[in-house]
Amino acid sequence: VRRAKNAIMLSQSMYRTVAGSKSCPEKVFLSRRNSSQIVERLGREYLKDLICGHNFFRKSAFWDNLLNWCVDEQLTRAQSKPWYMLPKEERNEAILQVNNTVFSMCASLAHSMLELGCSFEEGESFVNRMASAYDIEGKKKEY
Repeated sequence: VRRAKNAIMLSQSMYRTVAGSKSCPEKVFLSRRNSSQIVERLGREYLKDLICGHNFFRKSAFWDNLLNWCVDEQLTRAQSKPWYMLPKEERNEAILQVNNTVFSMCASLAHSMLELGCSFEEGESFVNRMASAYDIEGKKKEY
C-alpha cells in the first residue's frame, strides 16, 4: 500500500518530454502569473496519463486499505498515547482528531480516484463507505 501511495503521488510529477506527439504539441508557451517571464516547454507526457484508468485503481479494496494505512500513519505521528489512556477531556479531542483525519484523507483519496480514472460514483461510494465505517457524523458525509 505504501508503494502504491508513493507511485500515485509521483505519477503526477514524473514525466518524459515528447516533442511532436498528438497529445503534446511541440512547443507550449505559458506565462507565469505575476511575472513577465515566459517559459517555453516541450510537450510533457506524465506517468499519470499512462496509468489512468488501470483496473488496479478500480478495486475498492485497494482504496479502503490505502485509507486505513494513511489514517494509521497520520495518527501514529500525531498521538503520543493511545486514546484509552487519555483523560476523558482529551478523549473527545482525540476523537475529533480522528474524524478530521479520516475526512481529510477521504477527500484527498477521492480526488486521486477521479484523477486516476475512477468515476464520480465510485469516489462517492468510497467516501460514503468510509464515513460509515469510521462513524463520521452526518454533516461531513454530505460534503
